[in-house]
Amino acid sequence: MEDVKKLGKEFRDWVKPFLKPVGILWIIITVGMFAILRANFSYMDDLARTVEGYKGWGNFSRYLSNFLAMIVNGNTTVADISPWPQILAALIMAIAGVMLLYIVYGRKKFRWWELVAVAILALNPYFLECLSYKFDAPYIAVAILAMIIPLLFRKRKAGWYVLAVMMGTLVTCTTYQAALGVLPMLVMLVMVRMWGRKEPVKEVGGFGVWSVIGYVGGLVIFRVFLMKQVNAYVATELPGIGELLSTVIGNLGEYYKLILMDFPKIWVGLIGLVVLGFVVMAVMRTERKVWEAGIAAVLTLIVMSLVCFGIYPLMVQPLFEPRAMFGVMVMVVMLGVVVVEDRKAEGKSKCWRGWQSIIWGGFVVVALALSYEFGIFSFMYGNALALQGEYTDFRIETAIEDLEKTVLDDWSEKVSITVMGTVGIAPALEDAVVRFPILERLVPIEFESGYWGEYKLFRYYGLRALQGDPYEAVSTEGCLKEKQGYYQDIWRCGHEKVVVELKEV
Repeated sequence: MEDVKKLGKEFRDWVKPFLKPVGILWIIITVGMFAILRANFSYMDDLARTVEGYKGWGNFSRYLSNFLAMIVNGNTTVADISPWPQILAALIMAIAGVMLLYIVYGRKKFRWWELVAVAILALNPYFLECLSYKFDAPYIAVAILAMIIPLLFRKRKAGWYVLAVMMGTLVTCTTYQAALGVLPMLVMLVMVRMWGRKEPVKEVGGFGVWSVIGYVGGLVIFRVFLMKQVNAYVATELPGIGELLSTVIGNLGEYYKLILMDFPKIWVGLIGLVVLGFVVMAVMRTERKVWEAGIAAVLTLIVMSLVCFGIYPLMVQPLFEPRAMFGVMVMVVMLGVVVVEDRKAEGKSKCWRGWQSIIWGGFVVVALALSYEFGIFSFMYGNALALQGEYTDFRIETAIEDLEKTVLDDWSEKVSITVMGTVGIAPALEDAVVRFPILERLVPIEFESGYWGEYKLFRYYGLRALQGDPYEAVSTEGCLKEKQGYYQDIWRCGHEKVVVELKEV
């Protein structure tokens, strides 16, 4: 009993210094996603989970997400209990951010600018899509935290550390696999900092080797015993040995092309300066030769940029949605954390005076400017969701009114309705999409042809009609146009089939 009490006291003493920074970061993240919470937007799968109460993550081997959802919801089925899951996700990401700072810095007290810089771990354009999911958000956050926590055990015995990495990898594989690139990046960052401090090469290399063993071990266990084969919008199939290199190069090229297409030039420029700042700080703070530190920093950048998307680049058909690309922003956060580190950080250049202090201050301003840009965008994005939701409801209600005035005067349940076309992005957002192209991929169209595009029409409005096959090619050939309108045309194809042809305005 005394041993248990002693362990409990040690744990409380260890945790206590983290409570304040976690609380501050939690508030920053929650405020940053306030517009998303206010929008109350049912994001894609949220539409069906709200109505049907199913979990369904096991289809993608995310078994732990299913289990955690029962705890969060207090039931074997799930319900729309937002904003609690998103607020919980913000807390988990705050813990992940503070643990990241602790692992990189090796201290428990942090400057305010360090907390602001790490806040974009959650408030970046790609992870904002994850926070938009009312049901998924906390389990995606758990996946990221599970990739960071194992490094808290890196100074313990090798066996314990390997086990921690293996368990963290399995947790991530069974919650959200897109986070699998986080641990390899963090290991690389810690290794290069250990090397820069002239820690024994044996310790640096051993840390890397044990990390690889635990990580690969976790992946192998998941692949052999837990993973379900998936062949849908993402496929788990791996290419043959002869096609592996070309597949990886092609997928990585597509990911980085999307980033350049998604981000406005100011974001790309600020990220580029953060990357430069990482190299400069690595050189200025090293205890190695300057040229050695520069080469090590560049090589670290290259490796991190290759592994930031986890295992997705290895797949024949990976996921290219924004929610699967947050790994690259985790990399930017890690680099930014190094850039904004307190200027009193020890290294070869211990006297922070003159131009050295000016350079450090300049890069801190850049990192904070990037945090500010992403924070402002999070408000814009949340408001965009609200506008799109209002526009979607308006278009659905208009379509139902036109149907009621024409072919559905008796609202027969034998009538089959199929949607053709799309309402597109809300007219109020058209200029915003030009300035911030990523909005076109982040803001979903929830009234158009297809399963999710028709779900709200048929399940949210009590429409007493049959849904046509959403996966079938729709044609109005041989049909009679019952009504021509500004927003949609109504076609009757025989006695019991109706096509709603939507128009973008």
